[in-house]
Amino acid sequence: MKSILVEKSKTITFPVIIGEKTELEKMTAGKETVFVTDENISDCMKDLSDSKLYVISLRKKEFSHFLQMIEEQKGIQWILAPKRPMEMVYNGGVPYFCYPEGVFLDMGIISGFSNDDFYELIAYAMRFGMEQSTNLYGYIINHLYELCDLDYETLEELFEMIYRVHDRIMVKKTKEERNQISLPEVMGEFYDSLGLYKHSDAIAYGCINGAYYSYRNEFISTEDYYEIRDMFVPFGLSIMQTRKNKAELLEAFRKFLQERQYEKEILSMKKIGRLDMPVDFDRWLDEALFEAVFFDEEAND
Repeated sequence: MKSILVEKSKTITFPVIIGEKTELEKMTAGKETVFVTDENISDCMKDLSDSKLYVISLRKKEFSHFLQMIEEQKGIQWILAPKRPMEMVYNGGVPYFCYPEGVFLDMGIISGFSNDDFYELIAYAMRFGMEQSTNLYGYIINHLYELCDLDYETLEELFEMIYRVHDRIMVKKTKEERNQISLPEVMGEFYDSLGLYKHSDAIAYGCINGAYYSYRNEFISTEDYYEIRDMFVPFGLSIMQTRKNKAELLEAFRKFLQERQYEKEILSMKKIGRLDMPVDFDRWLDEALFEAVFFDEEAND
């Protein structure tokens, strides 16, 4: 158990607490506390008060809605206490206009995860590292088996690194730069939308496709590409599939892009840990994009 002080600027800091539920009780002691979940967010938003402390445990969409609601209410106090795997990694990126009183990560929740939930957590961390931080990516690669074994000390260090990366990118990025989405994330959403794969496998496929695109454009090396692909194997995550061939995946992906009509600019990796190259779909939207995740059973008999 540890308390991490993450500096958001020279004058604004907030603690990140990794521990047990009793640590959250210390953070909320003596304050009128409202626990905001996906089920009660509508009622909570009707009666926002700067005299209350809000503990936020929301999914990505509802979390964004909450932040929009409090953007103009600078006095609202809140603590981020994510419970789902994705939110534990991605909701740490608090917006530039409003900082929490603290972030609380309950190790008890993590220890109670199913294998699928835990692997989903690691897959999100892997994607975050390969997109945003060479050091974080390297830490995951060097501690794959400790993470597989659910080693608490390794997990604590992993989360500490994740939140320090959030600190760096959320302070540095402009509002326009936030209006961007990564190719691995888009590809992961695509595989998820097909309804054929576990969510954790869809994340892995998205990362592999994103890495393959960067490899084809000679942004990353052959060795980098294979390392990204193979780092999912120790967690039992799938790196190839047979349910749709390359032509079927390409057709489905084109429809997916038309339906989603992304307003955000889609970016690929220039190198591991650096996400700043606009995706050129006019040039690269072909069957070869899906070679990385399609296993041809007949050709490999």
